[in-house]
Amino acid sequence: MVLEYSPTPGRLFTSPFEVDVATVTPLLDLYLLTPIALAGRVLPGMRERGYGGLLFAMGAAAKYPMPALGAGGIALSGLRSYVHTLNSALSETGVYAGALLIGAPALAGPEP
Repeated sequence: MVLEYSPTPGRLFTSPFEVDVATVTPLLDLYLLTPIALAGRVLPGMRERGYGGLLFAMGAAAKYPMPALGAGGIALSGLRSYVHTLNSALSETGVYAGALLIGAPALAGPEP
């Protein structure tokens, strides 16, 4: 069993100076809270079976600071952290959680 989550982008293009609770709340719901809820629904069965995978697609702002993606980066970096932490906790279970960063090399340049 595999869960793949790659939502259609919301209003990602928000300067960090425009970020407020109203702009970031829908993105937190779409990019962070929904994936956590979905994982919670499928993980018990995967862990019981001893295999499965969770794959979360996200943009480069999950890892690389991009001022034009201020609000989206907040939500996506939270998801990235959750996925890596979850994968670490699942290491002995046969279940994998992974993040697919789309556009990371093209948009962000070399890693510092």
